Amino acid sequence: MPQHASGRPGRSSWGWPALWILVGVVTLVRVVFLVVWCPYELVADEAHYWDWARNLDLSYYSKGPGVAWSIAASTAVFGDHEWAVRLPTALLSALTPIGAGLLGWGIALRAGSSRHDAARVAAWSALALLSIPIFHGTALLMTIDGPYVAFWTLSLLPIFALLAPIQKHGAPLTAQRAVGLGLLLGLFLGAAFLYKYTSLLILPGLALFAVLRWRTLAPVRSKLALASLAALAVFAVVASPVAIWNAREGWPTVRHLLGHLDSQAGDIPMAEPRPYEPMWTIEYIGAQIGLVGPLLILMVLVSVASVRQRTTRPGWPSELLLLCCGWPIVIIYLLVSLRTDVEGNWPIAGYVSLAVLVAMYAPGRIDSWRQAVRRWKDDPERPKEGFLRRKPETAFQVLWHWSVGYGAIAALGMMLIVPIGRLPVMDRIVPLYRLTGASERAAAVDEVIARVSREQDLTEPPLIITTSYSRAALLAFYMDGRPAVRSASAYRGGRRSAYDHFDSTRLDDPALFGRAALLLDASAESWARSGLGFEGLNTLEEAIDIVWAERYLGPKAEHQP
Repeated sequence: MPQHASGRPGRSSWGWPALWILVGVVTLVRVVFLVVWCPYELVADEAHYWDWARNLDLSYYSKGPGVAWSIAASTAVFGDHEWAVRLPTALLSALTPIGAGLLGWGIALRAGSSRHDAARVAAWSALALLSIPIFHGTALLMTIDGPYVAFWTLSLLPIFALLAPIQKHGAPLTAQRAVGLGLLLGLFLGAAFLYKYTSLLILPGLALFAVLRWRTLAPVRSKLALASLAALAVFAVVASPVAIWNAREGWPTVRHLLGHLDSQAGDIPMAEPRPYEPMWTIEYIGAQIGLVGPLLILMVLVSVASVRQRTTRPGWPSELLLLCCGWPIVIIYLLVSLRTDVEGNWPIAGYVSLAVLVAMYAPGRIDSWRQAVRRWKDDPERPKEGFLRRKPETAFQVLWHWSVGYGAIAALGMMLIVPIGRLPVMDRIVPLYRLTGASERAAAVDEVIARVSREQDLTEPPLIITTSYSRAALLAFYMDGRPAVRSASAYRGGRRSAYDHFDSTRLDDPALFGRAALLLDASAESWARSGLGFEGLNTLEEAIDIVWAERYLGPKAEHQP
């Protein structure tokens, strides 16, 4: 099965220049696309995070502050444009293939490769990472995943320097060096935590590696203890805004996370746990196949080969660490799918180290295939040696080329998703409703408010209240003047959101009582049954559920969110 690269001196090959060119071109194309031509509007989560950015705080109801702080910094410089909201993820996502390349380079050196061959592995690691479609999506949409994965990847670098140091070319692991690496680990992991709390799921994999390699780690255990203390101290400082905010607000984030697991202690208590639905697991597995593509098959095959050849491979300790930093997070969410439905993007950080593992094998295997092709071309008869084509083929080579092609097509498809979604048949597959139409909806609401304000001679604009945070966020971004839009989800039997904590959007603020309100996305009867009190409900636009309330009375006494 696969072997490490063994290059010939002086020959042209992928190396550091190729890595920088690849990452530079991909990043430049992403930025130009976002600034010049991006045809889709903000999705609901992006608009929600933008609204967080104009309500800056130490943390937020469902997530840490990283995404809001990033958007706030970008829009402060460039203004409240769609591309400015997304720019941070496009830039930070460049760190992911760079980090993967540095990781592959270091591991190749640990396995005894020359610096020339290690540089090839670095470039192939970046290419493998960029062959995974989900990483192109997270680089174009300003969600928590792009920045989180970038800092997760950077955190792997000090982890490998501590647990699998370079023997031939690296510096010895002294106490001082261990503390320095621990400080870096705490910084990078803390930064990842500010975007996504599941960054802590790297810890089970590290614990597994420590158990499996406990004896061989004996000479450096004291230094690893120092590194762990340094990492913990820095992590505690970096992550402290989340703890401070939650302590101040009564730990709502904990209840929110438990709610995702259908726990009775979650933010939506359930009468009884939902019975297991096999589709949860089937959809999770299917999502991984679609979001990772053919490279997922190579990840499985290479992982099996690595374990089987562990006694003969000089780079086995590093490969084991790659496995421990990858598969546990994928398996953990597989187990979660036995209890509740799981979003397909949740385990994506685990694929970083697995992509690097594939890249450890790819140069050598592709080189062997190319040599076989050259021999075949020198044969006048050129017999059929491939299973798809006449010339020689190998399973690894076919899957690798399919992976790169799948990733390239996915990257291009994400940029053309709106015109593609308008084609016959594709309009039933591509969810264009999530990418377009928000500005038109906002314009319709602006028109109704202008008309009602003229008819009723209002002295102040009406409150704008909708049924969910997603609708509130999109209206807030696309309406004229970008007003505060409030979400009534918690008063209608749904989840709480950050809007229930912002001073500018709380619905229990007595200063709001008595004002006129425009109620959206539900009928007058539905609003009357909600946990909010109104006087003078009147339907203005029945077709699109716009209701006028002469006076807002606040939350009903018997209803608390």
